[in-house]
Amino acid sequence: MKEFTNLYPVSKTLRFELQPIGKTKEHIEKNGILQRDEKRAEDYKIVKGFIDEYHKQFIKERLWTFKLPLHSEGHLDSLEEYQALYEMSKRNDAQEAEFSEIKDNLRSIIAKRLTESGSAYERIFKKELIREDLIDFLESNEDKDIVRQFADFTTYFSGFHENRRNMYVAEEKSTAIAYRLIHQNLPKFMDNMKAFAKIAETSVAEHFTDIYDGWKEYLNVGSIEEIFRLDYFSETLTQIHIEVYNYIIGKKILEDGTEIKGINEYVNLYNQQQKDKSKRLPFLVPLYKQILSDRDKLSWLAEEFDSDEKMLAAINESYNHLHDLLMGNENESLRSLLLHIKDFNLSQINITNDFSLTDISQHLFGRYDVFTSGIKDELRIITPRKKKESDEDFENSLKSATIIQYTIKGRFMSR
Repeated sequence: MKEFTNLYPVSKTLRFELQPIGKTKEHIEKNGILQRDEKRAEDYKIVKGFIDEYHKQFIKERLWTFKLPLHSEGHLDSLEEYQALYEMSKRNDAQEAEFSEIKDNLRSIIAKRLTESGSAYERIFKKELIREDLIDFLESNEDKDIVRQFADFTTYFSGFHENRRNMYVAEEKSTAIAYRLIHQNLPKFMDNMKAFAKIAETSVAEHFTDIYDGWKEYLNVGSIEEIFRLDYFSETLTQIHIEVYNYIIGKKILEDGTEIKGINEYVNLYNQQQKDKSKRLPFLVPLYKQILSDRDKLSWLAEEFDSDEKMLAAINESYNHLHDLLMGNENESLRSLLLHIKDFNLSQINITNDFSLTDISQHLFGRYDVFTSGIKDELRIITPRKKKESDEDFENSLKSATIIQYTIKGRFMSR
């Protein structure tokens, strides 16, 4: 047995805890040090909320009247140059490189506007934010008093500041303001321009004046048509303007229950009257909210965890939610769907032919038109061309056929 003992070191974890005793314990209890620390920990969460509100106001002020370059001057930094490449059905390697450079330059322009010297940005991550700027920003004396508690504890927010600094970078990061505007909202805006052009040729246009009258006090244009022109994108950089744009697209319900219809409401009514599906109109797609504004609705996931127990509780909640989705009800879970997918009529599994399809294409392939181009290419092969049909008419018929329905290879149907 001696040959099998003491061969490997034994690893043990030792746990230590500091227990105050004597005068130290008496001092802590007498002065309420632990209670003050607990209170400060709770107030820290409140102050982070104040800082986020300050950031949102700062973003709004910096971008409120800001305009991105519109016309091309050959510098690969304008909306016109972006549009020209974005609307190409196919781009070669050189064009892809140019397109990438245009996006890089547009992001840099936005980031420079936000972080340029002489603005409040120079103080937004320093102690002056807590000691002065946030106090001036808040209106409630009670809120000001909460912030004043941290005048000598400004380093509490170092990690939080570093996280928020990521919003202002020019890099291609999903947490950045510039990325949100150029990589997520600008493509949607471009797609909406094309969809609106089709909508404007129908009877839906009769309602444009009514829609405009409902929102004209928030707009600096003379008609709804101007909202769907390239130069208007610079009017959708702040959260307030994004909201107005989205209301015009969708609808707004007032506090008294009154509904102000947007364009999509009338498009929906129009489509319901079209027995020929090829004549139905595309819906406009709302823009994403500005960074931080998309945090207004809380989820189960905290921005950060201040204890192992809270982190494990959140992980457990997430696990239970995913387990129910994947493995829950025998007939409704994702697991059941995938296991029995061969039993389904695959020709009836549909992908909606709206901008979700282009979003999937963009995420998978880095291009918005992979699916639609594939459908059109195959339709060119199997669709007979009418005699004396012009190239333009033939292309339009292919678009209509794509909108109606077509089974893509892999048995997914676009409709």
